[in-house]
Amino acid sequence: IKSTKFRYIFAIIGGRAHYADLMLKAYEKGIAGDGKHNWIFGDNLGYTFTRELVFTKNSALYNASSGIGMIAGVGGISGMGSYDKLTEAMADLNNDADKNYLLSLLPEIKDDPEFLSNLINGKEFFSEPARASTFLYDTVILLGLSACSI
Repeated sequence: IKSTKFRYIFAIIGGRAHYADLMLKAYEKGIAGDGKHNWIFGDNLGYTFTRELVFTKNSALYNASSGIGMIAGVGGISGMGSYDKLTEAMADLNNDADKNYLLSLLPEIKDDPEFLSNLINGKEFFSEPARASTFLYDTVILLGLSACSI
């Protein structure tokens, strides 16, 4: 990265557990915490991640984390007419029959068979569609195409 002279790095990492190792290595290599490089992460770290960071002042991880950012895919916000309609429609699906039907359509994740059930039964899945709504249109179209064997 350093040799490319790029100053903005968009990183998608496998969750919070890898953040410290990545940023400490980037700091060691002179591509983080130097006031020149800007690290931007996908929202797989969680919406509250940057607010929850607590480091010892002037430590390597503190310096490496200075100026990081996050980009989140969001399909709308409360107050937008179509988004509010989506929120209401999603809330209507929060019942056992619709959850079971949805789970029957989704493939099993062999490494984590409870993932989808935990996701759908989580309190935010049907009440806060902002995150999921970004991908709902594509998902519905692809389900339709697959049902038609296209």
